Amino acid sequence: MESISDKDLEKLHSVLLEMLLDIDKFCKENNLTYFLCGGTLLGAIRHKGFIPWDDDMDIGMPRSDYEKFIKLYPQTNKSKYYVECMENNKDYFHPYAKVRKSNTLVLERFIKGIKDRNEIFVDVFPFDNATSSYKKIRIRANIIKAIVETFYVKDHMYKLGSCYHKIFSALFLPFKKTTLYKFQKFLMTKYNKKETGYMVCFVGGYNTERELMEKKVFLPVKKGEFCLKKVNIINNPDFYLTRLYGDYLTLPPIDKRVNHNILEISFNTTKDKGDL
Repeated sequence: MESISDKDLEKLHSVLLEMLLDIDKFCKENNLTYFLCGGTLLGAIRHKGFIPWDDDMDIGMPRSDYEKFIKLYPQTNKSKYYVECMENNKDYFHPYAKVRKSNTLVLERFIKGIKDRNEIFVDVFPFDNATSSYKKIRIRANIIKAIVETFYVKDHMYKLGSCYHKIFSALFLPFKKTTLYKFQKFLMTKYNKKETGYMVCFVGGYNTERELMEKKVFLPVKKGEFCLKKVNIINNPDFYLTRLYGDYLTLPPIDKRVNHNILEISFNTTKDKGDL
């Protein structure tokens, strides 16, 4: 399919909400902190739920909670939901975790041709302590981003473009992904043993300078409405959303209201295979 149908998008929203509520329940039971972030938080504040045309879900966790979550949450696809990350799958290629729903399929144009990594998912991003000065973390952030690009190049998802990426990849491509991830994680977590007053998501979808904010913007979390349910949102969503999106309450032009270009989706692959 060229684009997900309205019917499938509505059903996908239902599945993602179901997954979010399971994560919420799990975090409550294990005393873990999570919060909506990115476009999912934008949807919660502007639409009280999903952005109508959005087709994914983003949550964040402070690094200590993130590490506990990826160890404690179900690790295999024998469960209805399970977590996938570099810590439990050496062939995984994202520097953040995904909670997946077993026996489903969502194939995006971005990962076309990548096998066995295509079940419906919720992205889980680690948030780390950082210094207050972007100048001090700029080099660190650039190296982290370059390693992310190298992961994607290694999995043949796209070719190198800029000279910047070519230079770094000349250094990084010979190394195994597990080695690169350990180095990347070292760079991301350097300040976590001290209280800095600032947090950042080094592997989010925005410029690190925009993602660098005071910790009080994120914590303590509070409850917000999402599809008539109460879930965790950050402490100061207005500051965060303004920082990332500017005038976030104004809807974008119609031609900008697009999803992630889903090529194929199935909500029950066992049924599709005729096993039921």
